Amino acid sequence: MPPHVTVSADAILLEQALQNLATNALKYNHPDGRVRLTLTTTATHALVTIANTGAGISADDRPRIFERFFRGDPARCRDRAHGVGLGLSLSREILRAHDGELSLAEPATDAAAAIAWTEFVANLPLAAPHPPGR
Repeated sequence: MPPHVTVSADAILLEQALQNLATNALKYNHPDGRVRLTLTTTATHALVTIANTGAGISADDRPRIFERFFRGDPARCRDRAHGVGLGLSLSREILRAHDGELSLAEPATDAAAAIAWTEFVANLPLAAPHPPGR
């Protein structure tokens, strides 16, 4: 993990966005599935990837996944009693309010382990570095 990654964001809102994504990764996973959270950086952005090994998101649902109140295929989730379809939309809007973005990555497969991953990437601009001594 890259050391000293700093973004300029409202901590409560950013926590809400990332918590929504992590909760979804657990909720929409297989009972013995895996969840992976990673932090990487580019020269200008921090990228938080939240991934799971659940049933995946169908090609038909992918274009609508960030729409308010949209809930995909009910077969994807073990517990459909919770949620109204606002989590992903809200998370994306929080990231956009911080000049960032939330995206659904193309389906990925770990061929060595024969595991399919669903990955959401939260992209936020890095904070400007502070001068030494501050």
